[in-house]
Amino acid sequence: MNGNNIVDFRVTSDGLIVGPGFHDGNATGIVIVDGDAVITAANYQGESYELKLIRPSVIAVNDFWESNIIGAVYLWELDRVPEIFLRRLFLRRLASDSTADVLRTELRKRGSVKVFALESSYGAEVTAGCVDLFITSMSRKKPA
Repeated sequence: MNGNNIVDFRVTSDGLIVGPGFHDGNATGIVIVDGDAVITAANYQGESYELKLIRPSVIAVNDFWESNIIGAVYLWELDRVPEIFLRRLFLRRLASDSTADVLRTELRKRGSVKVFALESSYGAEVTAGCVDLFITSMSRKKPA
């Protein structure tokens, strides 16, 4: 996990991360390093990236298979997270009738200020409460 090339990205009003073009790319791995979660992925053009979730307080990883085609990647401020992602994050961890406000309060108590989600077209889904997200390009540029 190296800090070579930090990638600029923007987040749309509905939380969609725009920049590296992850739709139809592949999630290839996830590991916890020094308290941060690092997801390795490639975009649809085959360029490699690390998505580093800073200090995740809770993380849910489901259906990590041999091929994990990315549908979309999201990042929301805590107050803007759609309820379905809060429920996915706390599935089988808190009472199923907990309100969205209760789930947000639980994330705040754990130190999270944002929620990250990687939705798949096929395979892995990752949802996490975290402090922030950094995306790093791992692709090597070819000499001119």
